[in-house]
Amino acid sequence: MQIQWLSKEQFWKLVASCQEVQKGQDAEFYFQMPLYDIRARIRSVPPEFTPIDEADFPGPVERWYGVADGHRFVLTYHYCSPVSHSVVVQHGPGASAAVSVKVSIEEWKSRSPY
Repeated sequence: MQIQWLSKEQFWKLVASCQEVQKGQDAEFYFQMPLYDIRARIRSVPPEFTPIDEADFPGPVERWYGVADGHRFVLTYHYCSPVSHSVVVQHGPGASAAVSVKVSIEEWKSRSPY
């Protein structure tokens, strides 16, 4: 499954334009990857840098926004995580979203950017 990377503005416009109401809580999963590998794999849009914010504990983050098989997600790299190179992927609720986003991210991680 292909990932379409979006700017922050495009992503939130897409979210606002969706008529569907998703029931349930958003879900997330984690993996580790060096920041330079993420940047090498996502060249179509720059990351959104967020300095220290309570919502981004334990420190600053870089975020990318994407769509995989119609499911929106946010990929967040944490600079100051207790585990080095910590990446969080947050996506909408539901088994379909969980499978589509996770499979897309695994395929994306498996391709070498070099």
